[in-house]
Amino acid sequence: MKDVSKMDVPAQILASVTMSEPVTPTRFEFVLPRTTFITGHTYAIGAKIMLNDKLLFINTQAYSLDPNALVPLSVMLDKVGS
Repeated sequence: MKDVSKMDVPAQILASVTMSEPVTPTRFEFVLPRTTFITGHTYAIGAKIMLNDKLLFINTQAYSLDPNALVPLSVMLDKVGS
């Protein structure tokens, strides 16, 4: 999960999950205190799958996050290269 509020600077990573040998689909969740979120900021989810430091899959669509939403968010990953 990233704070993507500021332009022209890298997004601030607020939470991440690392898994070994995940299966698809893989369920994960972030549980953060409400104080993590700043009113007026924009948050997004990004995901990637790597093997031996090689990028295999990544999301190519933006996934905005509403900190007040109570429904799950699905993230689709696309295969990188051939």
